Amino acid sequence: MSKLLIVRDLSKTFPGQVALDHFDVEIAAGTTHALVGQNGSGKSTFIKILAGYHQPDPGGTATIAGEALRLGDGRAAQEAGIRFVHQDLGLVDVLSSVENISMGVGYSTTRWGRIDWKADTARAAAALAGLGFTDIDVTAPVGTLAPAQKTAVAIARALHDWEAGAHLLVLDEPTASLPGADVERLFTAIRRLKERGVAILYVSHHLDEVFEIGDEVSVLRDGQRVTTVDTASVDHEALIELMI
Repeated sequence: MSKLLIVRDLSKTFPGQVALDHFDVEIAAGTTHALVGQNGSGKSTFIKILAGYHQPDPGGTATIAGEALRLGDGRAAQEAGIRFVHQDLGLVDVLSSVENISMGVGYSTTRWGRIDWKADTARAAAALAGLGFTDIDVTAPVGTLAPAQKTAVAIARALHDWEAGAHLLVLDEPTASLPGADVERLFTAIRRLKERGVAILYVSHHLDEVFEIGDEVSVLRDGQRVTTVDTASVDHEALIELMI
């Protein structure tokens, strides 16, 4: 498969700590690429550089869909089609799914300049149905939704414009607060996204999930990428040994 995101020689140094040390990674389109490692291995630092929260050290390079990507620039990531769903979903519980999605992507308006709630409601329902969540009342406060439904709302908001160029979805510990049945619903949604050609960067401490949903897995240790392998080619013990 073609490589969507290619990162080379990425480093990040904090006072007294090297968080990333010449980190490389390649992620193919239409695949789920898991990123694993112990706490402090550099996973969160990499995600935060992609999102523009941290500036990398000089020297690292990246391309996405064949175009140069400016690392450490949130707007550049957005324009390049990288979308994020963090562990803190960033939803407002007292607002509906319609309102949470519209706040993130912009409101539809009528020709008189008023909010077109009918259009926004249809957009929210269609986005969630595309992820397999047809049972959500999009007008109900998201605080009343099940955990997997809340995660689906965050993903729908992140990928509202995937047809217009959303290439990569970064899921950072998306199952941290999900019960088992909800995890399976999330995985079904991820598989639907892969079928559309969206690449998934999946960060998790749960190795069972990595083996179930991941096509490839990259192992980080002490800020360096130890290896990238097909998940089918390793088992739990081998992966743990690589991590430690």
